[in-house]
Amino acid sequence: MITNRRINVVSERKLNYDKKANLKYKFKIRFIEWLADNIREIFSVIILFLIGIIISIIFVNNINEMQQEEIKTYISDYCLNIKEGKTINQKAVLLDSIKNNFIFIIILWFGGLTIIGIPIVYITVIFKGFTFGYAVSTIIAVLGTGKGCLFAFGSMFLQNLISLPAIFGIAISGIKIYKVIVKNKAKENLKLEICRHTITALICFNVLIVESFMSAYVITILVENIIKSSLSSIFNVSIIAFLLLS
Repeated sequence: MITNRRINVVSERKLNYDKKANLKYKFKIRFIEWLADNIREIFSVIILFLIGIIISIIFVNNINEMQQEEIKTYISDYCLNIKEGKTINQKAVLLDSIKNNFIFIIILWFGGLTIIGIPIVYITVIFKGFTFGYAVSTIIAVLGTGKGCLFAFGSMFLQNLISLPAIFGIAISGIKIYKVIVKNKAKENLKLEICRHTITALICFNVLIVESFMSAYVITILVENIIKSSLSSIFNVSIIAFLLLS
């Protein structure tokens, strides 16, 4: 009896392992197929995002000294308020982040459903690249190239690892459904693509909600602790620059 039970347990474990391995294999195959089917759209979104980053770099490089001092003064005052005991309103950060992400998703979702809306998708991706590049450029301007690049990578990697794929995903879906609307007039195919586009938007929005909670309840706590620590003021300024400008 004991031997039979052991055999059954081993068989169940092997079966569960085979199921997991099969699911991973199917996911891998579907992901590769998705990449192959959407390679042009992926390339287009990446190019648009890079254009936004380039525009932000040009913008930051053309800020005059007076504007730079105003930004540094504002950030320094913000740091001083935190040191004096004022806390970041996490609920307000959460609601503001969710609201901004919701607007992003709605714009990208709606833009993909209409022929005249596709330029809006392009502009939205460029704007996202601009805000990302502006935050990084500001950090580098404060810390210098070497330290600024290292800090920007360390502080922004996790947050954007979650948010950027979601933004890219809905943008790619929007471009793809636009092409279906233009090239394929069949109602059944169009309905199917609209359903897929909507489901993609919902999935991406849920991913961005996770990113919003991280911004509100992880990054804000990290910022407060670093500001209140004995680290140099310039390092504190760079962190708040990232929080406010990203």
